[in-house]
Amino acid sequence: MTPERWETEHWFGRYPYASNDPRTEGSWRMPRSEALLRRFIQANPREYISQVVIDIDHIDAEVRAFALHEAGLVPNLFAYSTRPGHGQAVFLLEAPVPLSEASNRKPINLLSRCQQGLTAALSGDQHYTGPLARNPVHPLANTRWCHPTPYGLRELARGLGALLPRRPASTRVDDALTSALGRNCWMFDTTRRWAYRAWTRYPHRDDWDAAVHAYTWGRNPELVRHPLGPLPDSELRSISRSIAAFVWDSDMRAKGIEQYNADFSVIQAKRGHKGGKVGGKVMTEKRRAALVASNKRRTIDRAAVLAEMEA
Repeated sequence: MTPERWETEHWFGRYPYASNDPRTEGSWRMPRSEALLRRFIQANPREYISQVVIDIDHIDAEVRAFALHEAGLVPNLFAYSTRPGHGQAVFLLEAPVPLSEASNRKPINLLSRCQQGLTAALSGDQHYTGPLARNPVHPLANTRWCHPTPYGLRELARGLGALLPRRPASTRVDDALTSALGRNCWMFDTTRRWAYRAWTRYPHRDDWDAAVHAYTWGRNPELVRHPLGPLPDSELRSISRSIAAFVWDSDMRAKGIEQYNADFSVIQAKRGHKGGKVGGKVMTEKRRAALVASNKRRTIDRAAVLAEMEA
């Protein structure tokens, strides 16, 4: 990777946030040409992610950044900090992952898992969420340009192997991914499952939009237990608009409430039947007979019990 390729092919900031010292002077939007002269810049636009930034706060940060080199995952660049040993490892994506209301959720979910896996593998700071990162082309920057080609999401997932987190087993906050996108994925999945049944109670679109946003607002305080805390209202609105529009325009709503309830019952029955075949044990005749005999032995003789009590 070279500074010219990074600036033209992988950094898409048009009017990004930037600053020389975010802690003391804050950050604000400015033209692209001016932002490139600041020490810290917005790594990804709000609409999509093209760079996975891992912030490493260890004295041997550079060594940790290349911990996955045997698996074929080498950062495209490593931006050194002014503090000795600290820095940021950056993995560039060959195709940016969109985060808009109409975006496909599968790449977002996979990116969230890759973020968490890379953060854990490189001993990164799990509380780092951006949006500012070190400017690798700043005149005073100390940047090591490494891997020449960007990565695909599946390539990152294969490289992580067993370090790639599994999909959350439930909608509990405690099971949510701890990466920057983990909160977004948890809120989307939680609201989506509620909305698939709740739309039957809202015949008007305005009421439905308000109800979905109110649901996300009501569930957001649960993210206090998440390492990164609750989502901002802007993300709640984006998630609620996406789910509300999808459910309202879906085929299940067009069929009507009665047909939807009938179809839903059939789907649930098929899922239960499939789950029983996949996860359950096959009931053989020998096992059935053994259970029947066992139940007979546990049968209580009520007459004998009453006779003993009277005696």
